[in-house]
Amino acid sequence: MKVVFSSEIREIDKKAESLFGIFPSILMENAGRDSKEIILSTLKEVSGKKVVIFCGPGNNGGDGLVVARHLFVSGVDVEVFLIEGKNQSKERKMNLDIVRKLNIPIIDSKEDCDLFVDALLGVGISKPPSGKIKECIEFMNEKERPIISLDIPSGLSADTGLPLGSTVKATKTITFGAPKPGLLIYPGVEYVGKLYLSRISIPKVLFEGLKTNLLTGNETERLLPKRKLNFHKGNCGKILVIAGSVGMTGAAVLCCRAGYEMGAGLVYLGIPESLSDIASCKLTETVIKPLPDTKKKTLSPSAYNPIIDIAKNVDCLIIGPGISKHHETKKLIKTLIDRISLPIILDADGIASVSPDEVRGKNILITPHPKEFADFLGTTTDDIQKDRIGVVRKFIDDYKIPVLLKGYRTIIGYNDQVYINPTGNPGMATGGSGDVLSGMIASLVAQGLSLGESACLGAFLHGLSGDIAKEEKGEYSLVAQDLIDYLPSAIRECKERYNMECI
Repeated sequence: MKVVFSSEIREIDKKAESLFGIFPSILMENAGRDSKEIILSTLKEVSGKKVVIFCGPGNNGGDGLVVARHLFVSGVDVEVFLIEGKNQSKERKMNLDIVRKLNIPIIDSKEDCDLFVDALLGVGISKPPSGKIKECIEFMNEKERPIISLDIPSGLSADTGLPLGSTVKATKTITFGAPKPGLLIYPGVEYVGKLYLSRISIPKVLFEGLKTNLLTGNETERLLPKRKLNFHKGNCGKILVIAGSVGMTGAAVLCCRAGYEMGAGLVYLGIPESLSDIASCKLTETVIKPLPDTKKKTLSPSAYNPIIDIAKNVDCLIIGPGISKHHETKKLIKTLIDRISLPIILDADGIASVSPDEVRGKNILITPHPKEFADFLGTTTDDIQKDRIGVVRKFIDDYKIPVLLKGYRTIIGYNDQVYINPTGNPGMATGGSGDVLSGMIASLVAQGLSLGESACLGAFLHGLSGDIAKEEKGEYSLVAQDLIDYLPSAIRECKERYNMECI
């Protein structure tokens, strides 16, 4: 599903008019009519029936005026608190005239009610709310009544999800045309409540060419590899996991288990020879390949030739989980990524072993968390987190490799597209979760998907598995193994989950 930035939706609105004759008044009418349906259904959930609509001076206020009319003719007790501005659009003026002719009450003071509608500010704001608008936002929040925001909670940045000052804490948000990034990423999601989409009859062709996307269950499920009746393990893909060091064999174990659970036909584990017995005790199905190690029991540069021999028989490599930052191991990793042309998932210590220039244009997916990405790029975690979408987009443009930036609402970038993953929860903030993800992604690559496709499907299923586990166990008790155990359920339920409710 396409996601639009504020500048893009303005251009789409212009093209709707110039190319199709769909005037702003039509879009405003469609937005208000669709919003009425959500408001009426919400009124059934509250004890009273009085609605107050706070209408700002722009076209978001115009949407609110359309809502007021539709509610009024539906028999709802509705009042409008109006904030006037200098240059109101003709569409807003037209709908205000209708409201006045219908004698819908326009009130001068803020009144309590059973449900508020927030139509104060739209997607174009760039500075903190002030004056009467700020007062109205704070009034609604203080009353703790249900609040339905039109298009976006007032005060929230549509592009970054950052509150620009006083911001409406909505119960539900009805966004128009397409979702905006700020509604989907942290911290914006904390202000949105339940999100609905009204397409307001904008032709889909106008969204073609946009480069930001939201992963949905319907779209993601189509990526699942299909199996023929005569498949054998060779058809299902082979993975080589290069991982493990003293105290970190668990990372290798989780990676291998996840690879099998995601459908790989065969998983090889290349691990320091001195640690191979530990791995053998934990992994029944995995083919263990003991490799030369250093005195510190990490992988040695002399493991290069054995790894190359194994790699001749696999479809994909994972390099990095629990592998350590030992200088000799880093030397091995640099050599491997320089000389191996197979798809590689580079994770954890593997990312810390190379520079961005050393992976530029290669057949590699990196899967950092924010701190790892910051170190990799020579910046700060704050700089990464304040514009996750922008950072990922710049990286794929500059270095021409896919990236998966972990965190709440994982961001994936490949080719020229960026994807927001809606699945996952704080219970997944536990050791080994990322190792499971790497194994899942590698398994999908080995089964024929591209690195970017595998990152999208892997992230979606990884988070969905965590969500299903949370439903059963709660957030506090989740461990990485749960993400593997609940993966079959996630695969079965993939198509039915996280499909935005459209009206």
